[in-house]
Amino acid sequence: MGRYYQKYFEDYEEDRVLNKRGNGTHLQYTYKGFYYRQELTPVMQALLRVCYVVLFGLELYFFAKAGTKGLYCNLNPAIALLQAFSMLGYVWLGWILFFYVSAPRDMTIYKYKSTALQLQKAQKLSVGLSLTMLLVAVGITVAYNGFSSNLVKDLQEYILVAVLGILWLYTEKSMRYKKIYNSQKGM
Repeated sequence: MGRYYQKYFEDYEEDRVLNKRGNGTHLQYTYKGFYYRQELTPVMQALLRVCYVVLFGLELYFFAKAGTKGLYCNLNPAIALLQAFSMLGYVWLGWILFFYVSAPRDMTIYKYKSTALQLQKAQKLSVGLSLTMLLVAVGITVAYNGFSSNLVKDLQEYILVAVLGILWLYTEKSMRYKKIYNSQKGM
């Protein structure tokens, strides 16, 4: 079978079983691997997922506000290119966040790899792009206006996007997952 098929059915065992009518067989898959669970209570896990959605919404809000602000740096093609790449990164991050939030409490190895681990990759990309955008915006603003007392005020949205991204990445990287024994494993 294909690589995706093998990755999707990692730690599954397939058995041929009789149909309900007894006139044929079909494949039945049973998960035999460990389950992965965050070391949080169910309430804390739900609150964490809500916090992630809020953080994502705030990042998007400040990103949009920064890009539409009447600053000289927003007229620069370098910032426009970084903003375009950042939007693609946010689409990827939002896609993974959707599946992360809707994932069950006990995740199979595939679900764990495709949500929790992919979320960290998308967050790293997002943080990298937002920090690069911030540094380029600072460089362009300083080159155009020189150092002024309004530098932080002018670029506060860019700073907030970077800080929120770093906060979110740090929170997820510090999250601990425990392996839970699967009762089907011994069968």
